[in-house]
Amino acid sequence: QLFFDETKIEDIKNANLKELIDKIIKGKYKLINMEGAFYPIIDYEALKSYNKHLSNEMKNYIDIKAMDSNKPTVLDAGLMISFDELAGRIIETENYIVKYPEGIKYEELLRLYGVYLRFYMEGVDNTQIYDYETKIIKDEVLSSYKKTADMKNNVTSQIVGKYIDIIEENQLKIDENVFSKITELYNDAIGTLEEHK
Repeated sequence: QLFFDETKIEDIKNANLKELIDKIIKGKYKLINMEGAFYPIIDYEALKSYNKHLSNEMKNYIDIKAMDSNKPTVLDAGLMISFDELAGRIIETENYIVKYPEGIKYEELLRLYGVYLRFYMEGVDNTQIYDYETKIIKDEVLSSYKKTADMKNNVTSQIVGKYIDIIEENQLKIDENVFSKITELYNDAIGTLEEHK
């Protein structure tokens, strides 16, 4: 199981450990299981209990961060969500960046946007965007790209549209011809978003 089950705190025999875990949870953290060990991460979902005291900008920021703390994007070098869900996270993050160009979390979310965009275009070690045997792009990935490109009203859709053209010109094969274009597309996306500032 991915997260420590908080109902099990009462079952912990070691008093010091029990107190520590209780403190972690009360401090709005949760414990995530990575490669057999638990690590504390901020529980952004739990922070929503402060929403009535926060600006819309901070509420929006917590919503974006909660997506990842509720269900990590990547764990153990594998994508934990679908490409469609990842596209949703990218668009949400872009919307924040465009809406709050002077926001106190602008730089952090611009970096997060870049990380998500690279995952989306490149895949990750244990979740490739292409079929291992044929090197042809997976259907679910291409179909997600097409849905994203069809949105047409944001930077992400324009960049992904250009990426589809590159992939189609390469007969749907994902190789160095395609991967070598990603940095330029990435820089184009980040540069265009920074122009909105």
